[in-house]
Amino acid sequence: MGIVAIICMLAPVVYGFLKGGRIWCGSFCPRGSFLGKFVGKMSAKGKLPALIKNKYFRNFVMIFLLGYFTYGVVKANWDLYSIGLVFFRTILMTTLIAIGLGIKYQPRTWCQICPMGTLSQYASQAKRGIAYKKRQPNHKKDD
Repeated sequence: MGIVAIICMLAPVVYGFLKGGRIWCGSFCPRGSFLGKFVGKMSAKGKLPALIKNKYFRNFVMIFLLGYFTYGVVKANWDLYSIGLVFFRTILMTTLIAIGLGIKYQPRTWCQICPMGTLSQYASQAKRGIAYKKRQPNHKKDD
């Protein structure tokens, strides 16, 4: 499960940088697919609160969860079993939150605040910034 978790954590960021956007999230993310197919059947399909759409809240969730995850891995002191438990707890906690949000609001509400989706979006923006700088002519003043 830890290997799958690592893939699901790295793939959206790498894919976002290489292909741009949050394509992974909409097409390949196993949690997103689960939420859409199964939680969608139970969802109240209510209106999302403004907080969920807020960029600062999304960044807070990302920093909090990555910090929680990093703290757990460091505290595990390179014990693979303990690191596996950190992965498991993080996946379980975020999946339960995702299911709760999906039932109360929209099936894929979690996807709005998912840390990996947020990082994927930033990777895509970084790629566009790098591509933009490469297209710009060099305007140096003659000395």
